[in-house]
Amino acid sequence: MAGRKTLPKGVTIRKNKHSESIQIAFVYKGVQCRETLKMPATAGNLRYAERLRHEVYAEIERGTFNYDEKFPGSKTAQRFGFNTRKPFMKELFEEAYRIKCGQLKPSSLKAYSNSLKAQLLPTFGHLRIDHLTPKMIRDWVLKSGLSARTLRNHRIMLDFALSLAVQDRYIERSPLEGMKLEHLLPKERIKSEYEPDPFNQYEINALISAAVDWYRPMITTWLFTGMRPGELIALTWEDINFDEQFIDVNKSHVLGNNQSPKTDNSIRLIDMLPPVYDALLQQKRLTFFLDGEKGHVFRFQKSKKPFMDHRNLGTYVWKPTIARAGIRYRNQYQARHTFASQMLTEGEDILWVAKQLGHRGTDMLNRVYGRWIPKNSGQTYKPRGNWNNVIKKSHQNHTEKDVI
Repeated sequence: MAGRKTLPKGVTIRKNKHSESIQIAFVYKGVQCRETLKMPATAGNLRYAERLRHEVYAEIERGTFNYDEKFPGSKTAQRFGFNTRKPFMKELFEEAYRIKCGQLKPSSLKAYSNSLKAQLLPTFGHLRIDHLTPKMIRDWVLKSGLSARTLRNHRIMLDFALSLAVQDRYIERSPLEGMKLEHLLPKERIKSEYEPDPFNQYEINALISAAVDWYRPMITTWLFTGMRPGELIALTWEDINFDEQFIDVNKSHVLGNNQSPKTDNSIRLIDMLPPVYDALLQQKRLTFFLDGEKGHVFRFQKSKKPFMDHRNLGTYVWKPTIARAGIRYRNQYQARHTFASQMLTEGEDILWVAKQLGHRGTDMLNRVYGRWIPKNSGQTYKPRGNWNNVIKKSHQNHTEKDVI
């Protein structure tokens, strides 16, 4: 290896623990640049580095220097407007996730992280951005076996990563552009996992009766308020107003952390229906004196600690209660659907129901619960108007005009 005394101007040797390389230095557009040549520092390689440096300066002087061609893969080239290479999807996903870290709640970040690890990185991470085609995405959609809802969740990060590539001009347009799941998937996969499948009044009574004493007030409150699981387990006693009979929903408990509710409209006051008022009075005797007003309303029976997330709630309360009630299993979100459907079926004002649930208006209710929900007695609906008389009158008027 050549010694330092023999090194040409602007050429240095970089030594690592197990290897060495050559670095050349030059000034381009007033910026001091250094580029590493991955080759051992032999006499011949040092002479090559010296000639390469002279070529760089000659091209800079002639105005023909192309950083990308001279040093492929150089990160410094990007500072001067050269796209040194097309990134791989893995890099775009990582950048997209870093951006999302500054925007989202821990629960949403956890969901996006799981999406990347479970599907997006294994499926697309190894591809260079300009090698990803619409057909590859279509094949994944069709062969994944995932529901439309799950695919839409995965698509959020995929779409964001591809939009970054378009912004940085790595590609002209996103391969996702114009792609709609409803044009690709069969109807059974388009159907939402959370489509309303509420409990009827018989099942509501069965659930409440089957609940153990400690959890019965919780089940009752859940079914007669329509709160989301995270909102339910985040309640503290300072949120309960017995005098004016309302519940102040101002936080949600997700993945062991308190955070703001799902949307701005989710911060709301819920009117206590009589079953809820009575249930919370019972609950007060169980947990109020553990930590006072700052303490959680609903807790584990044995440890008396608050619930960490909806999974705890499902394992220790929801699933066992349904099993003891001997009724068909539904997921936890059906408690919310049950409240909405029961209130609407019994003729409660739709705007009031929307406010109880934390919706901005009634559009969501019309869309999700718009179809008629049968009465719990099983009797078919009978229209109130006497439409037969209307037809007779219309026919009579028509006949009179014909006579005239």
